[in-house]
Amino acid sequence: VIRMIEKEVDNVKHSILDRLRNTKVDFWDGLFISNFVESLEKISDLVEEVSDILQMTVLSL
Repeated sequence: VIRMIEKEVDNVKHSILDRLRNTKVDFWDGLFISNFVESLEKISDLVEEVSDILQMTVLSL
């Protein structure tokens, strides 16, 4: 389930980037979008880290 969540976050990030690739936005909108996508990357990284920790915990039991 955790890997599915991570993959979904990555899919949302790539979908946003694909849709915006040819879209003209002003500086502030672009900055907001960039910060939002960066936040999605952080969520994905956090989910991956939690998944790894859970796997190590289960293996050590």
